[in-house]
Amino acid sequence: PPDWFIIIYGHLTSYPDLGEDWKILVAKWGQLERLYLYGKGSKGLPPRNRPEEWLKNKPKLLRKGLTNSHQPPISDLSELGLATMKWWKEMQHPFHLSSPDNPMPLPTYSDSSIGDVWSNIRKFGSSGLVSLLTLMFWWGRAAATSTDKFQIDSRPLWNAMVIDVDKFFDELLAIAPSLKRQSEDDDTLEGPTEKQCIVI
Repeated sequence: PPDWFIIIYGHLTSYPDLGEDWKILVAKWGQLERLYLYGKGSKGLPPRNRPEEWLKNKPKLLRKGLTNSHQPPISDLSELGLATMKWWKEMQHPFHLSSPDNPMPLPTYSDSSIGDVWSNIRKFGSSGLVSLLTLMFWWGRAAATSTDKFQIDSRPLWNAMVIDVDKFFDELLAIAPSLKRQSEDDDTLEGPTEKQCIVI
C-alpha cells in the first residue's frame, strides 16, 4: 500500500472506543482502496462545502505530525458533525436524498432505473473517501471524549452516519472489479499488516 494509506489507516484505527461498527467500516474502506488500486488516476470527492478541517490538517497528518493519540483541536464538534453530514448529503444522487430537514440521506442504496448511481462519489486515493472517513473519525472521537456539558451530544447522528456509509460501502463492494474475487483469501484486504502500520 502507498504511504498515505498506511499512515491514515493507522490514524483511523487508533481509538478503539469508537466501537465495532466503526472498525468494520474502516476495514471495508481498506478493502475498497485495495480493490480500486488506491485511487490510481481517480479524482477526489466534490470539494464544495467540504469541512475546512480536512485541508487544514491533511498535510500535517501525511507528514506524520499527528500522533495516534492526538487529533486536531475542534472548537465546536457539533458544528463539524453537521458540516460533515451536509457535505455527505450534498454528494448524493437524487434517489438517495431525503427532505431538507433530515440531515441523513434516505436508507435506499440502489435504483435499477438509473444504472451506476455511485460514480460521482466512488472516489479513492489520498483525496477520495479517505477525507470523509477522517472527518468522521475526528468528529466521532471528539464526541466520545467531550466533557463539555453544554455541547449537544452528537453521537447518535455520528452512529447514523457510520451505518449509512457502511451500507454505501457494501454497494461498492458488490460492484467492485474482478480483483475482489481474485483476492478474497488475501488477509491484507482489510488494511495494512501490523508490520506495515506506521505509528504516527
